[in-house]
Amino acid sequence: AVPLFIFATTACRYIGDRRDNPRKRREIILEYRKAKVSKLDATYLPILNQLFDEEDENDRERWACEFRDIVGSIVVLETPLSTASLARLLHISKDDVTCRLDSLHSVLSIPDRDNIPVRLLHLSFREFLVDASKQEKSPVWVDERARHESLASHCLRLMSGPNGQRQNMCDLQPGTLRSEVDEGKITSHLSKSCARESRCCWSAC
Repeated sequence: AVPLFIFATTACRYIGDRRDNPRKRREIILEYRKAKVSKLDATYLPILNQLFDEEDENDRERWACEFRDIVGSIVVLETPLSTASLARLLHISKDDVTCRLDSLHSVLSIPDRDNIPVRLLHLSFREFLVDASKQEKSPVWVDERARHESLASHCLRLMSGPNGQRQNMCDLQPGTLRSEVDEGKITSHLSKSCARESRCCWSAC
């Protein structure tokens, strides 16, 4: 169940978005409230369905695929990433990430700067997207297991790249014990981005 305050804040953000007529959006919200749908559906379907309504028929499947890749990654990642880091991790352009997130300010906290993490406003949005009962019903349903597997593959690709991890990064002598290695020496050879990708990889496994 979605607490009333979550529905209220999400609806207010959605209605207050100046990219569309607020009265029209209010009517859409009220129609879903009257329909026989769950509270989660009444909260999030107006937002997501309108995104598809704005797309050309031929572009809807592409949009849905990009939504699952980008937003699906955001909702399953243990450590939130910025738009720049997300684009690098998913191997897509930062403009594509920004474009797809632009209409989701009512459900995501999207900073103006591309180096600040994008976060869920409410965990119920994650629950809505990964709900197994929507597998055959919603084009934006997120297969949590498949998304984790995809993220793990992306992480391994990055970490095995030229700027990623490599064998004996700290140039240790053969036979050196772990207890003999200073922690600072390890962190000094591990870039922040690589460390972040490592955490993402572990959370995806």
